Amino acid sequence: MKLNFRDSVKGDPVVWTAITILCIYSLLAIYSGLSNMPYQAWQSEHLFAEKEMLKQFGLIVMGFLLMWSIHLFKWRRVLKILAPFILILAWVLILITMFWGVNINQSTRVLSIGSLTIQTFDIAKIALIIYLAAIMAHVKNFRDSFKSMLIWIYLPIFITCVLILRSNLSTAIICFVVAFAMMFFGPMSLKNIIHFTGLTIGCGLLLIVFIKTVPDAFPRANVWANRVTSFATKDEPSPKNRDELYQIEQAHIAIGTGGIFGKGPGRGTQRHVLPQSYDDYIFAIIVEEYGILFGAIPLVVIYLILLYRGFRIALKSERRFPAYLVFGITFLYVFQAFIHIMVSVDLIPVTGQPLPFVSKGGTALWIACASFGLVLSESRLNEKERLKALREDTTKAAEIEEVVEMETAEEEFEEPELIEDIEVSIASSKSKELVKKW
Repeated sequence: MKLNFRDSVKGDPVVWTAITILCIYSLLAIYSGLSNMPYQAWQSEHLFAEKEMLKQFGLIVMGFLLMWSIHLFKWRRVLKILAPFILILAWVLILITMFWGVNINQSTRVLSIGSLTIQTFDIAKIALIIYLAAIMAHVKNFRDSFKSMLIWIYLPIFITCVLILRSNLSTAIICFVVAFAMMFFGPMSLKNIIHFTGLTIGCGLLLIVFIKTVPDAFPRANVWANRVTSFATKDEPSPKNRDELYQIEQAHIAIGTGGIFGKGPGRGTQRHVLPQSYDDYIFAIIVEEYGILFGAIPLVVIYLILLYRGFRIALKSERRFPAYLVFGITFLYVFQAFIHIMVSVDLIPVTGQPLPFVSKGGTALWIACASFGLVLSESRLNEKERLKALREDTTKAAEIEEVVEMETAEEEFEEPELIEDIEVSIASSKSKELVKKW
């Protein structure tokens, strides 16, 4: 039995290609960036990097298998029904992580189950998008009812963001921005958007007061303040912001020394001194080794292409739920990518956000692949429905053409009889005239 690749892999080919290229960049950058990690005395640095790259390759293969499996399913109805339960499950996972998660830098962001670490915040981001897409597609009176908006949209957004905020400010902000963007794309009226903005400002001020009053409730508040201070006072290093400035300076050196064409694969030097060079600052390592021409520009263009293709799939969808969902997923990962890039070039304070499909990771990569599996599934279903409609239109056109041909044939068949009747009538009248004359 011959396997047809085109029949087994469907959906938008541009999305497939873009994600594949990003994963190739991931393998190349991780191979270079992992050289500053600790390794065993009997291992060479080269061998360690090879093993880690092979491990990342295995994670990518599993992610692509997950994406391929999901893109073949018709998930619209099931996912829409399960959306509230998925969000509640995400809240439960965040609470479990908050109390029993792995503590890293005063933050419990991951839940460890044996050798597997689960990024519960990444699950919460997708769960919130699924819920908002389902609720905005289901409830029809959002444009007129502020009460419905408050209960079914505002409240779940604030609960999710506040639960994430305790350990990760940047992820909470990203969640909020994505939700706000989905409201613009969805059935929100300008009046309700203004209400939402005012409510957000009020809750933000109350939250600041609460953090100042009860600092133990948000243990990373000092870290957030130091990052903002480091960004605002780059020329005035202090013991509090020295580490932040060190990361920014090393990223600047990596990008600056990379130049137009880069130093070449594996020839970067900042990977030895830049913390998290394979994760939070992987864009800087890519630019150092591949330059602006082969590193920075291709990555930016690929993410913009993903944004365009995702929006195109959303606009082509005839159903509101998948359209909102595809929009939210696409906007989330492209927005996160540009947050990572802006941190690397020092346009915004340090956030610690990975570069989607490029930074080293396991469950985060799988969640991203699963999310774009939903996008590709909608693309496949859109194309299937388009071909079905085209076949129906072709069938109708053929039927109309057949009817027209039959009517034309009948008219052609009736014309000789009509001519013959006219000729007989003329002959008869002439005969009568001749008889009269005779």
